[in-house]
Amino acid sequence: TTAGHLNDSIAASHKDLTKVKRMKVTGTINARDFRIMRDSMPNLTALNLKDVRIKGVYSYMFGGEQYWPDKADDDVLPGFCFKDKKTLTSFVFPDVLKRINPRVFDGAGLTGSLNIPEGVVEIGDNAFTNNDFIGVLTLPSTLKKIDASAFSECGFACPLNLPDGIEEIGGSCFYNCQYLYGNLILPSHLKKIGSSAFHGCTGLKGDLVIPKSLTVIPSCAFYNCKFEGRLQLHDGITAIGEWAFGANGFIGELELPKSLIVFGGSNFEGNYFSGSFKIPKGLLSISSLAFSNCAFTGEAEIPEGVTCIHEWAFSNSENLQKIILPSGLELIDVGAFYNCKSLRVIECKSTIPPVVNDRAFNGVPLEDLTVIVPGSALNDYKSSESWSGFKHIIAK
Repeated sequence: TTAGHLNDSIAASHKDLTKVKRMKVTGTINARDFRIMRDSMPNLTALNLKDVRIKGVYSYMFGGEQYWPDKADDDVLPGFCFKDKKTLTSFVFPDVLKRINPRVFDGAGLTGSLNIPEGVVEIGDNAFTNNDFIGVLTLPSTLKKIDASAFSECGFACPLNLPDGIEEIGGSCFYNCQYLYGNLILPSHLKKIGSSAFHGCTGLKGDLVIPKSLTVIPSCAFYNCKFEGRLQLHDGITAIGEWAFGANGFIGELELPKSLIVFGGSNFEGNYFSGSFKIPKGLLSISSLAFSNCAFTGEAEIPEGVTCIHEWAFSNSENLQKIILPSGLELIDVGAFYNCKSLRVIECKSTIPPVVNDRAFNGVPLEDLTVIVPGSALNDYKSSESWSGFKHIIAK
């Protein structure tokens, strides 16, 4: 009946708290009661807090040490409250709950399914890492934010149903949750995801549609997820970090966003895109391994403003037939078009021959390749050391 006196209530019922295995609590509890459950009940395996209310907690506590200030809200699970509680395998949440703070169940022994109750709006970082989940994850419709690594490396075996109201998914939130399966539908209100948010979710399949509210795709966000459908980007995306969509199985044409400015390396490495495509005008370089191992056919036009095509950018894009290089291009780096076996035409708009680094076109049949250059620069290309290996250089 009084918060902070759980141990007194157990003693009044003539129980030895060190021997209690299964417990249901009613009434009001606070941080002191959580410490009793975590630190003074070594055999506690099943805990039911369905009918409790939590009194506001002012600090995260673990082992008697204060970590950082907590918001003094009622009906919030305090940070670290069951951290490393390996004996705890079953837990029922309070019916009235607003937030699950960081590392609440980090390193606990929870197993089976996890049902987060309606009313929860935020799940803190590392809240459920290092548990033994094997069942279904159910998230509430009220959820707005999931912080970094909240479910990292959890073993849930179910589709991942994200509530439409989620606005932020933290870095590595579902990292290596390899038993999640099925289509991933990103919430229409999603504004931010962190790096490696879905990295290694190898059971995810089908198409992936990026919602219009999401304009920045960070590094490794969807790396190695094994999607085999189409990737739908929208024109409002301004940045895609390195490896963001790498090592998947996306197919179909790739339409890059018109507003794209930042474009990291290896973004689309290891996919199966086909068809021709245009690179947005705002880009100033083509990053390393950007389109490596893609199945593009037809032509690729590099926009004006690009000064460098970095190493291995189009390597092993074996179906690419023609590339159009801009007038300001200065450098084609090592392996940029390595093993582009179907490449037959290079159209160079620059009047100054770009530098072609060693092995940039290794694996390309140069005897079958035609290089088209401005008429005024024909002799410069033919006498350039960088272009000396090309047998057929003609004026446009």
